[in-house]
Amino acid sequence: MNDSGTDVPTERHAASRADLEALLAQIAEDLSGQIDLDQLLMRIVSAARHVTGAPYAALGVLAPSGESLVRFIHEGMDPDTVRRIGPHPTGGGLLGELIRHPEPLVVDQLDAHPAYRGFPPNHPPMTNFLGVPVRAGGRIFGNLYLTDRADGFTEEDLRAVAILAAQAGAAIHAAELADRLRDSAVQDERERISRDLHDGVIQSLFSVGMGLEGAKALIDRDPTRLQTRIDIAVDQLDDTIREIRNTIFTLRPGSADLGLQRGLVDLAREYEVNEILRPVLNVSQSLDVHVEEELVPDVLHIVREALSNVAKHATATQVMLDAEIIAGDLVISVRDTGGGFDADTVVRGNGLENMAERAVLLGAHLGVTSTIGEGTTVTLTVPLHPTAPEQEDNRA
Repeated sequence: MNDSGTDVPTERHAASRADLEALLAQIAEDLSGQIDLDQLLMRIVSAARHVTGAPYAALGVLAPSGESLVRFIHEGMDPDTVRRIGPHPTGGGLLGELIRHPEPLVVDQLDAHPAYRGFPPNHPPMTNFLGVPVRAGGRIFGNLYLTDRADGFTEEDLRAVAILAAQAGAAIHAAELADRLRDSAVQDERERISRDLHDGVIQSLFSVGMGLEGAKALIDRDPTRLQTRIDIAVDQLDDTIREIRNTIFTLRPGSADLGLQRGLVDLAREYEVNEILRPVLNVSQSLDVHVEEELVPDVLHIVREALSNVAKHATATQVMLDAEIIAGDLVISVRDTGGGFDADTVVRGNGLENMAERAVLLGAHLGVTSTIGEGTTVTLTVPLHPTAPEQEDNRA
């Protein structure tokens, strides 16, 4: 039992490569849920110790200059020993070697290395060493250190710690981004959006990164599984891009104040530019008279999802966007001339699920009809407030 209360093996485990990959995958999932940087760094150190079975592990955080250590998070020593040793290391000796040359380093005998400078008084003896840099957001955040492995560090240990360092870097970068987003929020709504970005977009990207990092091991061993991993990553990135677009729309000042009609026109222009597919608009001029302002963001989100699905899946040559008021309801349809699909057998993707969830929140009905070879129609019917004034419906 270490000083943090976590059971860590002190003898090398006889785990197979599959067991090790499963352990690293579990660690990646654990790290991805951490948004507090201090707690995250402690978990990374514990994970490194657990993966290798080394009795001592540490993570040194580099100063902005990149020339010394400003923090030293460690496990394996009891608190009394830590107090007697004194201040944490700043990057001299062998630790400085990894700072000067940020490449994985394995040393079988510490005192035989040219950079070795000895230990301070009261420091426990240590024999061997494994160090790996941790890169986060395109820079070297710090270094992972493991020491005193009873029978030395192996290539398998080095590979496992290198994968862990990549996972740690991605998690650290996500936590830092979340902190920056929260710090820059100037009102409650901005803070909510910042949390959404972290919990949704950043975590999605982190998940993709973890999947691709793990796929490296499959390059030579299992090309079929590698292709599957890559396909999954591409789909996840497509979904994340869609979420970023939705978030950007939410961040636009006064986006709801522009009204539904203007919002639909802007969406059509956006897809004309970004997807090289020009929607044909047939929009009632009286939409903004009938549709309550608070409904506009969710309605536009659903229309955006529908247009995105057309661009991504339909291989259509034309898409029509209609919006009108019928019997007190807002009715919007997105029709395309694409290949269509069999509604009984198709697997619903995240796009359709997201639209359906938003429709429920609106108290609306979302209908999807499709015919193979003839295209697909998505229809949103939103009941409007009964006191909305009835006016003649003029076409734009």
